[in-house]
Amino acid sequence: DAWVGVRLTGQSMGLGRNDGAVQGKQYFATNGLKKKSGLFVRRSTLSLRTTAATKMAETYNKEKRSAEKSSRTMLQQHRNEVVEKAKAQLQQLAQLRLKKSLE
Repeated sequence: DAWVGVRLTGQSMGLGRNDGAVQGKQYFATNGLKKKSGLFVRRSTLSLRTTAATKMAETYNKEKRSAEKSSRTMLQQHRNEVVEKAKAQLQQLAQLRLKKSLE
């Protein structure tokens, strides 16, 4: 299992175990933050936390996709109505022509 370097910021600064280096080898920089502002964890122990902003973005994208689908549906319905009207008008025109030809 691979190790992942984590740079701590905010309230977590200074609560780590190192500065991004292990046994003299620098793997990542803590950019002058407090000492012990880095740590290493196994990749398998990490999980993604969804923030409020991420949830808002997901909701926005879901609503946008829904609105786009609704718009496509409305356009398809309108197109179908126009086609049906045109068919009806052509049928009426054909009936009138037939009627006139029989007279």
